Amino acid sequence: MQKIFKNAHKQIATFVVLEPDTVDRNGDSITADEILKTAIEFFINKDKKTINTNHERGTDRFDAVYVGSWIAPVDIPTPAGEPIKQGSWLVDIKFLSEETWQKVLDGTITGVSMEGYATYNP
Repeated sequence: MQKIFKNAHKQIATFVVLEPDTVDRNGDSITADEILKTAIEFFINKDKKTINTNHERGTDRFDAVYVGSWIAPVDIPTPAGEPIKQGSWLVDIKFLSEETWQKVLDGTITGVSMEGYATYNP
């Protein structure tokens, strides 16, 4: 389940990218230590990153920019009752156009996905 928090006044949404020890849609999970490494690598290289739609080429969004990237220092309660786990990676995205922000508000844009490659160590 994607977690998203919206600040309508500032057109900023906070998305949970990864939660430690939580199985994703692909049946994979990741530790808090690996999440931290991934988030640091992302931040170091963020100027080379673009926001796109469904990891498809040619869908770069220039009306949405990363404005924050952080690790939850403690479990964070949510209005829905399912807390964000300590060690989760969150990103804040500022939506620059009304059209794209409306997609966040109406639920067309519901979350983010880290695009990358992994090596499995059984």
